[in-house]
Order: sequence, then C-alpha cells, then structure tokens
Amino acid sequence: MGLALGLPVLEARSAAPIKVTSPGTVTPFPPQNFQNYGSQKVQVEYGPFTVSSQAKSPSGYSVQSLPDAQRPCTGSCYIYRQRVFLTYTNGTAAYINSGAKLLRSYISTTARMDSVCPQLYEQSFISADERLPYDLGANGTQTVGYLLPDAPMNVYAEMINYNTADEQYNLTLEFEFVPGTAPGFHHLTPYYLESSGICGSGLLTAPTPTTFNTTMPSPFTLTKPGYVYSVGGHLENGGITGALTSNGAAICSAQASYGGSVQYIDWTGTPRLSSMGVCRAVGNVTAGDQWSVTGHYDLTQHPALPIGSNNAPVIAAFVAFVDHVDVYLVIIHVRDAIVASLNDLRGRTPWRGRLYDELRRTVVTGKAAVYNLDTVTTQDAIVALQ
Repeated sequence: MGLALGLPVLEARSAAPIKVTSPGTVTPFPPQNFQNYGSQKVQVEYGPFTVSSQAKSPSGYSVQSLPDAQRPCTGSCYIYRQRVFLTYTNGTAAYINSGAKLLRSYISTTARMDSVCPQLYEQSFISADERLPYDLGANGTQTVGYLLPDAPMNVYAEMINYNTADEQYNLTLEFEFVPGTAPGFHHLTPYYLESSGICGSGLLTAPTPTTFNTTMPSPFTLTKPGYVYSVGGHLENGGITGALTSNGAAICSAQASYGGSVQYIDWTGTPRLSSMGVCRAVGNVTAGDQWSVTGHYDLTQHPALPIGSNNAPVIAAFVAFVDHVDVYLVIIHVRDAIVASLNDLRGRTPWRGRLYDELRRTVVTGKAAVYNLDTVTTQDAIVALQ
C-alpha cells in the first residue's frame, strides 16, 4: 500500500508572464567553474516553514509546495551544479542527529512536461536527506547542464520533524550556472524513475520479510537516443544497493553508506543513510530501451526510520541526465532544401546551430547515421547527406 507522499498532479502550463509568489532570499558566492562563460553561484533560501512535532501530528510530516518560486537566474540558464541544504532559522544545519529529515525535494519548470510522467511538469535535481550534490559539469570539464527555461519555477519539499516540539526550517537551494546563451553548452534532460512506478505514489510500505527487493512494476520505454552523463540513486534507511537497469542489465549501481558523519547518527545512536553512489559517463542509450529501477533492502542490518505509523517506508529512485543533442540518430532523406541549406553553410561559422535545426525539422526516411555536431565538419555533413 502506498503512502500519500507522492508528487502532486499539477495543472496545465500557463502562458502567464513570470511572477514570484514564493519569494526567496538570494545570496551570491564566487563560482567554482566556467568563469569565462560568465558563471554565477547563488544560494536561494526559502522559508521558514513550521513543521509540527510528532506529539501533535501523527507523523511530524510536512509538504512544502512553492509555486512561482524565486529563481536563481534572470532569463534562461544552464545549471551545472546544484545542492540542497536544510537549516534552522538561526542558520544551524538541520540533520537527523537533531531530529530533522529532508525526505525529498526537487524543482520543476512550467515550460516542459516530464519525460517519464507527462502529467507533471519536468522534475529535476531530486534530492533527499543524503543531499546529493549534483556536478553535471564534472568540475568544469563538461559544457553541459540543465537548461532552466525563462519560465516559472516551482520548488517542492517534504520534511519530517522527529522532535517533541514544533520546529522551523529553511530550505536553501544552491545553484551554479551560466547564461542560457553560453556557446557550446548542451541541455541534459532529467529522467526520474522510482520503484512505485511511472507516475508512482512515492514511498511504499515494506513487505513482511526484513530482506527484500523493491522494483518498478513495469519498465519505462526511452523514446529518444542519447548519451547519459550522470546518474544518481536514492534509497531509504534500510537500503543496501540500488540499480538503474536498461533492458535488464544494470547501467548504474549505487551503494548506500551509513553514518558517514555525526550528522547522520540519530538520537538513539543508530547510523542513518548518509550518501549514495553516483555514476558518470554512463554511455549511449537507444530509443526503445527499457529502463527500470530496483533496490535491495535489509532492515535487520539497517533499521528503517519510521514515518508515523509506517515504520518501514521504502523506495528505490534514480535520476538520469541525458544529452539528446550531442549524440542522436539522424534518419534523413536528402531534399533539395536541405542540400541548399548545407551548401549555403559551406565555409561559414558558426554553422552547427542552423544545421542542427534543419536536421531536426526535416521529416525524413532513408540513411541513418550518428553525428556528434561538435566534431563533424561542414564537408563531412554534406558528403554524408548526399
């Protein structure tokens, strides 16, 4: 039986101008990478949010849904590094050692629908209590990021207060980004899958055995080829390993670590889940690939952390960031218009953007080839298309 902790179904996107109805305090910091692209680093603090104690609320559980939240950038921007913080109002970090748990957080944009669950806006930078730091740019070595469009941004967070008194928390999102006009940057599409299924209900109740697996009831079918740059996994307490699989084979396996710092030793002295493995440069994927997620749990080795009456909430979740531009399948039938466009582009720079637009707009049949538009030359493209 699923808990009522799933993602809300949002209304259809709106054409209204950008507004901020959920304000946040923006604090700038020196960026770590891509200074030559005009990079910026900011922390956006939302809150405070009051979360009732378990003495008043059966679960001490709170959902914070912030529509039209304060954005990190003006206009569009490529976010290449992101992380989340939960703090008390005095600025002290709020972790499980002080009775605070960040169950889940993410951002969404109203400009795109989600690639896995199209009833929702596109979800990205999903995080939980281990507070996974995303580094899509690989410390400044890869010009890729999540392109946050010039559109309203929503913030969603689930928090738990295990203390006997009400608590106030601030949610802080840290972003490092370059302008959306930065040359050479590619957008990575996020794919968020969880074991409760496509458009699932979130956390599940563990079965009676203390050792078990949780797996998606049916796989997700990838509709476009691409290249997977980064994959991050998440389990709840009691989880040992998780995997993102493609056609039955693991393309990313993540090991859970417990008690990695004092912040992850709870009030009973029990080590709690503190980090999960991350996979980078996973490789090419193809349209038609069947993706699924699975997680292995052992509640004897690592006890579950209760949420109200549910003392064993479980999940296996993975988010994959895929580049559908860098490597993709081009199936084309050479038309006079395309040949004319290519001839017009001969010897001109920059030409890749226009060539890419032409290829994507053309409805074609015929020869198939995989092109990397950052390395192919104009003459290579003309020869291949003729």
